[in-house]
Amino acid sequence: MFAMRKLILASALLSTLSLPALAEDPPCLPVDQLAAKLAAEFREISVGQGIGQDGKFMLVIFASPNGETWTAAMVRPDGLACFAAAGTDWQERHDPAPAAEEGL
Repeated sequence: MFAMRKLILASALLSTLSLPALAEDPPCLPVDQLAAKLAAEFREISVGQGIGQDGKFMLVIFASPNGETWTAAMVRPDGLACFAAAGTDWQERHDPAPAAEEGL
């Protein structure tokens, strides 16, 4: 059921672009519009973010409160959020850092 919803969302995002743009880039929306759409359709909210290694984008993860669905978006400096991935069964993890080795 959730996979079908994600497919519908991805189709809706794809429909906002012209065909030549699809060959070049993933579907993108202004970040506030994407966040509103994910909140309305899947009850997803932003649960984490980080700056990409090259500093050219920010990765934002949205997830539903119960973890049933999640979406990853790459936010460009111009404020467009580009769909990167989506799935189910999101789990928050806070693993302890590995112990430092002595003598290094």
